[in-house]
Amino acid sequence: MSSSSPTAAEAWLNRLADHGVDYVFGNAGTDFAPLIESLAEAHSDGVSDRAPSVVPVSHETVAVGMAHGYYLATERPQVVMVHVNVGLANALMGIINASRENIPMLVASGRTPISEQGRFGSRDLPIHWGQEMFDQGEMVRQFTRWDYELRYPDQAPAIVDRALALAQSPPGGPTYVSLPREVLAARLEAPVEVGPVRPAPTRPAPDPSAVDRVAALMEGCQRPVLVTSRADHAAQAALSDFVERHRTPVVQFWPGRLSLATTSRWNGGFDHRGAMARADLIIVLDTMVPWIPQVWEPSPDVPVVAVGPDPMFTDMAFRGFPAQESVYSDVSLFLTALGARLDSWAGRWDPESVPSGPPSADPLGAAVAEVVDSSVTLVNELGCDPAALRFG
Repeated sequence: MSSSSPTAAEAWLNRLADHGVDYVFGNAGTDFAPLIESLAEAHSDGVSDRAPSVVPVSHETVAVGMAHGYYLATERPQVVMVHVNVGLANALMGIINASRENIPMLVASGRTPISEQGRFGSRDLPIHWGQEMFDQGEMVRQFTRWDYELRYPDQAPAIVDRALALAQSPPGGPTYVSLPREVLAARLEAPVEVGPVRPAPTRPAPDPSAVDRVAALMEGCQRPVLVTSRADHAAQAALSDFVERHRTPVVQFWPGRLSLATTSRWNGGFDHRGAMARADLIIVLDTMVPWIPQVWEPSPDVPVVAVGPDPMFTDMAFRGFPAQESVYSDVSLFLTALGARLDSWAGRWDPESVPSGPPSADPLGAAVAEVVDSSVTLVNELGCDPAALRFG
């Protein structure tokens, strides 16, 4: 890029590229000028690979949704950039969704210039006073794993490192950084040694003694059921193998992501009216809400085990769902360890007659099921009853 020392904006974009970030999904404002200048300079110098591609998006919620969807497809976190507090407010719905689904991403926004005069990038429009806040990060703090404000240009690479590392730390989720315009436009006073990119933190493995206790519960029951509402690629593969080997149905309660093919013979339905109603052991896999207590809950003599990278869902203010055993673990590592401990043990379910609940009466879902196949990615926001859809 420039022969002089880089600006904070250049250092920020360069470090995003180092991390393999493909896209910045953005909705620009007056705070973007240093970033736009850095991108233009990179392209004119023929080094556009030193910055991610920028996708202009007309609404901030859509931008967050694009980062959300890109992660679901690739399991690589991307970046969203929005305009000061007003853009961040528009992005909030998407950030809440990503938080509750534990989707790693880095959300950045401008921050109205701090200074009124005397600095390159100081306030030069009336709106720069109107968009000032005492604490801009407060808007999203309940739904991000970490937030910070860039204060000095030479912090930019380290802040990118930390934001992306914490976004990917289990259980994962958005992080947020605010970027004041004067700081983005300022040049680094000295070169910064950035070093190699930090790898994502390792996933938590289960305590072997906890695996033994859950295995003993499995071996003492006849009709175990797994309850899920989402799964990453590794968990999907581990779950598919586990249920076939150990003859255990899966109930996908209000799934944000399908964990098991709906065509699987071990599909136990989508609520308590399927296999869950007959279970004598319930293992809840990283599921925030496994059933609705005022509608149905397990008999007190049915053991419940909660498993996940945050089995207590500590980011929620109030949540019941008591469990006899809570296992802190990545779901795929837990299923692999439990499967090894169980060896050839299998449940007593008849694979040809696993209860999946009453047939769906949803005509839209039935129509969609007729025209989609395994090559289709379906985004369904309460439009179709998942019980009516068939995905292999």
